Amino acid sequence: MKWYVLLFLLVIRIDFISAWENYELDLFDLVEELGVNTNFYDFIGVDKTAELSEIKKAYRKLSLLWHPDKSDESDAEQKFRHLVAVYEILKDEQRRTRYDRILVEGLPKWNQPIFYYRRAKKLRAWEILTILTLIFTIGHYLVLWAVYFESSLTMV
Repeated sequence: MKWYVLLFLLVIRIDFISAWENYELDLFDLVEELGVNTNFYDFIGVDKTAELSEIKKAYRKLSLLWHPDKSDESDAEQKFRHLVAVYEILKDEQRRTRYDRILVEGLPKWNQPIFYYRRAKKLRAWEILTILTLIFTIGHYLVLWAVYFESSLTMV
């Protein structure tokens, strides 16, 4: 009976567990994608203390330069995608504050559990279902083969 109470308390406590938000995980991925040595402020061409209006101005200038429809560069689409992602982070005060903390503290270490979650979260539901179906199918086949092998030994 005591374990029911413990389970109930655990279920109640689940909502209060502190973990990284999705925007933080996306921010970690973007920092890794651009490179740890790439500073978002330098990438967009503004100072770290720049106001939102300065960031918008720099974004518009670079978006005209790197827009895939207007640029002849082969990597213009990738640069533009990175520019939009960086702008989305720098224009939001909460995300910008979190990025500033990353500049000071660095990214989480690879051996923390979040590293594995960040790698696994990219699987879609149908991919997970396919993998599980494959695992169960192979397991079922092996069990049937073992039953057949065992029955053939008992018949002799």
